Amino acid sequence: MSFLLAWIAGLSRQFFAYFLMAVLALLASAPSYAKTIGLTAIEIYPGASGQSYIQLTELVLNAKNEVYLCGNAASFEKSAYHKLEKVTLGPGMSLEMDAKGGLVLSSAPQPPACAVPGNLKLEGSGPFSAADLSSKAHIESRVLPGSDPVQAQPVQFKAGVLLVFVAAPDQEFAEYLRASRASEISQWKDYLGKYASGAHSSAARKALAALYLPIGNSDLKSFETTAAASDPDFARLKEARQMADQAHTLAPDDAAAADLGKNIHEAVVSLSAQSRAKLDAYEQALKSQTAGYINLVAAEMLADGAFSVEPATSQASEAENRAKLARVAFDKIVRDSEGQLAARHTDDAVQTMAPIRAFAPENAKIASDLQAIAAAYVSAAKESEDSSNWPDAVTELEKAQAIVPSPDTASMLSEARFQGVIAANKAAAEAAMHSSQDAESRSDIIAAYEVLDDLPPDQHALVANRLETLKDAYVKEAELAAKRETSASSTASCFPSSAASTA
Repeated sequence: MSFLLAWIAGLSRQFFAYFLMAVLALLASAPSYAKTIGLTAIEIYPGASGQSYIQLTELVLNAKNEVYLCGNAASFEKSAYHKLEKVTLGPGMSLEMDAKGGLVLSSAPQPPACAVPGNLKLEGSGPFSAADLSSKAHIESRVLPGSDPVQAQPVQFKAGVLLVFVAAPDQEFAEYLRASRASEISQWKDYLGKYASGAHSSAARKALAALYLPIGNSDLKSFETTAAASDPDFARLKEARQMADQAHTLAPDDAAAADLGKNIHEAVVSLSAQSRAKLDAYEQALKSQTAGYINLVAAEMLADGAFSVEPATSQASEAENRAKLARVAFDKIVRDSEGQLAARHTDDAVQTMAPIRAFAPENAKIASDLQAIAAAYVSAAKESEDSSNWPDAVTELEKAQAIVPSPDTASMLSEARFQGVIAANKAAAEAAMHSSQDAESRSDIIAAYEVLDDLPPDQHALVANRLETLKDAYVKEAELAAKRETSASSTASCFPSSAASTA
């Protein structure tokens, strides 16, 4: 019985040995990477039209799911490479090739670290740089549906390629990583358009807000520079307002967005105050009828700029309304004056335009209307000249010269005055001639002569012939009159008592 038991025990040991050998042979015949667990990853890479992504599964790197940490060493001997610390890759880690061709491993909360592929078969003893070893990295994996653009094979490592290891395929996370990698407004807006409530939407909104803020601050600075040069670029300030508003909408608690909005608001309030000051100056010029139209233009520009940026701000709204009312009143003066001029009520047109006449050097429209008024006066003067109404012609030309002085008008006025004098002298001479003739008809030769002889020199010359005709008769009459006066005087002296008694 004991013999039988010993035989059975020996047989069991022999069977176990054979079984163990069979298992070892089977393991030896299997592929070397069968023990390596493939990973799932999202690969972000620079594509032809920006950042692209692929979702990968069963991913191994040089047939392994591990890398070596290279620390601070600049290069490695072959023997040192095999002694580097190994790190097994897994979800929450990422591997990226930088611009120098080296691999960088990130695994929070640890800082990014230099890494090289594991399982490399190196030729020679070295030394090898990290970039030399990283260039031998080879990705093997299966591409999952949902790549953008569609890609059949994984993209091998090159500068800018990033592998993010995940627990399972995640389309939303892939879109988020692409937008994060691109760091462009359009990419973030595209992501949020698809995943407004996605797992990473809050971070995406903050990232997008962070892109708006530098643009807004730059626009605000540009506006301040142009404003300091008295040529404010309101479009820049308006764009800054839009950037601040979008950033605040995306990240309401962001202090930087709030600061930008506050600075823009202060600029709007300042512009509104400047507009009010310019409008005050314009109204004072209007009241005193002095130059100052440019202040209305400046007030409108400042008010329009402030209102276009923040129409809801009370100061901007008030400045805009006040500037518009001032413009309406100004335009009414111009319109009414032009209507009166068209109706040939020229004096009324001048009176209406009086408050803004001083603005002519600053406003081409006013200058043009004043020219038209002056031209109307000149036209009226010519009509008076045609009818030889020189006094009226002189009056119209004096008005024209007072509105818009010109050498031509001055010359016409001088001539009209000259012709007016001639006409006046002629009229006075003719009136004297009529009086002379009337006296002659009454046989009063002395009166007929002297009414002409007493005329001023210019008029006297016009009656010279008549005086010559009357001269001889006048002399005789004058002598007779003198004799009669002498005789009368003698008689009076001879009979003084009688003369006195008669008196």
